[in-house]
Amino acid sequence: MYFISMVFAFLFYASIVIFFVNRHKYKKRDLAVYKKNRKKILIAMVSSFLLSGLFYTISPQSKQDAIQDAREEKQDDKKEGSSSSSTKNVKKETKSFDYSKYKDFNSEYPNSLSSYNENDFMAKNVKFTGKVYGLSASSLGYQIILKDSKNHLAYLTSDGKQSGKITSFDSLTIYGSTNGTSKISKNDFNRFDNQIKDNDLGKPTILLNSDKIIVHHDTNIN
Repeated sequence: MYFISMVFAFLFYASIVIFFVNRHKYKKRDLAVYKKNRKKILIAMVSSFLLSGLFYTISPQSKQDAIQDAREEKQDDKKEGSSSSSTKNVKKETKSFDYSKYKDFNSEYPNSLSSYNENDFMAKNVKFTGKVYGLSASSLGYQIILKDSKNHLAYLTSDGKQSGKITSFDSLTIYGSTNGTSKISKNDFNRFDNQIKDNDLGKPTILLNSDKIIVHHDTNIN
């Protein structure tokens, strides 16, 4: 059936060519012959066109082409659906940071850090806001010591991607988790170029893992 449809398709295109040849050859030379041939050519043209479409429609090739088109359309729909889903996921991730799960550090630990057990500072989600008390910068990022309004000390590191540039005049708000405590040592004095005061030597310092860092370029923030 498909072969027959192709034969009629060939006849259709051939009749178009013959139509213009007949017009060029006989229209001015022999009008009667031109009109007689034109009628036959038009009949052949229309008939071959219709028969070509008919035989193609009932041929197995037509069914295969329809199946292939359906498959390609389905694949395109899947790609569009996947792209739309990815876009939604990106938007969702952008808006998904949950500030509510981080409790204010001073509300949870209003007393001196030395009055708590080490286990009290393990894997607690907290919000810590303090001024930059010690800052050491390198190509790998920052080492930071913060001091809050209750003189609590906190230590953290940052590669700079979360925060951008940090200076010793800034204050930071850290949303993250606690990871135990340490104590200010003489090595810390050297590491932070004597920015730390002598009376803080040996003082407990909370260790923080940051999930989000907000920089306040205002030393009045407590």
